[in-house]
Amino acid sequence: MSPGKSESGFRRAMRAFLSSAHDAFQSARSSPIFSLLVLGFCLRLALAPFLTWTFDASFWYKSATDFMSGVGIYNSDTFSYPPLWAYTFLPFVWLLSLIVPPSYFGTYSEQFAAALPNMYMMVPTVTSPLFNLAFKLPLMIADALVGVMIYKVALGFTSEGNAKKAFLMWYFNPILILCSTIFGQFDVLPAMMAFLGVLLAYKKEYLFSGLSIGIGFLYKVWPAFLGPLLALFAAGILVGEYRKNALLKSEAAGNGTNLPGKIGFSWCKMLVGFVLPSTIFLLCQLKNGIITKVFELRVKYETVNGMNVWFWGIVPKFSGFALNLWENFHTPIMIVEILAILAIAIFAFFAIQSGKTPAPQSFRVLLVCAVTSIATILLVSQKTNPDYLVWLLPFIIIESAAFGNFRKYVAPLAIFGSLYYLSMAAIGLISTFAVYTNFISPETIAKIYAAYLSIPGLVTGKLSSDVLFLASFGGALTLFFIIVSGLKHMISSAKGKNYEASSPNNDFGDEGGASE
Repeated sequence: MSPGKSESGFRRAMRAFLSSAHDAFQSARSSPIFSLLVLGFCLRLALAPFLTWTFDASFWYKSATDFMSGVGIYNSDTFSYPPLWAYTFLPFVWLLSLIVPPSYFGTYSEQFAAALPNMYMMVPTVTSPLFNLAFKLPLMIADALVGVMIYKVALGFTSEGNAKKAFLMWYFNPILILCSTIFGQFDVLPAMMAFLGVLLAYKKEYLFSGLSIGIGFLYKVWPAFLGPLLALFAAGILVGEYRKNALLKSEAAGNGTNLPGKIGFSWCKMLVGFVLPSTIFLLCQLKNGIITKVFELRVKYETVNGMNVWFWGIVPKFSGFALNLWENFHTPIMIVEILAILAIAIFAFFAIQSGKTPAPQSFRVLLVCAVTSIATILLVSQKTNPDYLVWLLPFIIIESAAFGNFRKYVAPLAIFGSLYYLSMAAIGLISTFAVYTNFISPETIAKIYAAYLSIPGLVTGKLSSDVLFLASFGGALTLFFIIVSGLKHMISSAKGKNYEASSPNNDFGDEGGASE
């Protein structure tokens, strides 16, 4: 091919690409949520550079500078998670390094260092606005992507107004903004992949469902706990389809012998999808001690508390007792937790295997079981921080918008989660703003924060810990009622009651699952 023709072909390809991008942008602009999407993203762009929690940001700063100097992620002292978060934020930091040298990523604050004995979980390393924006940018993008997913899915089961409310409940949820945009915690990424995995399982895309769960597992391990639910849901759908077709006599009489093969094949596809990304990353990192590093953070926990059944462990006189209970009984607790998750998965199978379950109802069964499973994990864990609540939000918001269940728990989750965040960080969130601007001095921040931490309290001895105790108790109580509500729905479904969606005639609502 001549150079002239190659250039002409390249130009045609570029025109086609730009035309497609333009059409996609115009289509997005016409969406009812486009202006809200832009507004929410601009809000995040304004908050992300100057508001951050130095404790968490310092980990990513150290990991990034180590990586820039040629140190592998698991040879760094500060990275103890599955590998994909590093491979997500480091490219953005690398692009930043093309503009400014790594020495501009952060600074050591002598003022904060002097005040550290009186400050809770704060470190003297303060990251720069540009670094904060770089490592938070993938989280901000994920926030937007999940919001669009929630809107599209909700639109398949309810009115456009309710779908828009679902988007607002997610994208402008204060706990999500605090988690991703301010604290820079990456829980939205595994939550996005787990949510996508559930949606793909409902759409019978079992290979890609397993792939999504496998990718989520490479951020945090918890999405793997949804595996039994998705596997038995797939089996229930296939058994239901066989029974329906047998009743309609639309298949040959001997075709039923192929049912175990169909179930096994769907499970194989899901397993292959799950194992594939994990195998690639784990094999590449085994020599760097990935197994030890990933579980190191959990082993290091010296307290048992948070928004779970151990909330009372925040009280100093009970903290040692709570830790001893966990150390002595964590194995049976984890066994009960796993058995509960398996029981929920088994219920999902029996709830839809009759072949008489309409598609919206089968999707609701899947949602309720996912919410109940995740809430169970959170309620009995050793440590349940507010960022973990983000795992629940996509599922609970879809369920509340499309079917009405769990609606009353969205606000308490946001309130108690945000209260937990703010009671812990308070004015310390503006550390970057103080160090990199002249509007307020680091000394002032340190004095105010130290004074806040010294205010006496009624329950724990300190006001800050009292507020943390209240937030933990409220969060644990909310999770408990979510589980109770989920179990009530499961019992009602077992009795044969149907809960139809507000608008089940949309394309998404009529695909996947069994239909009448």
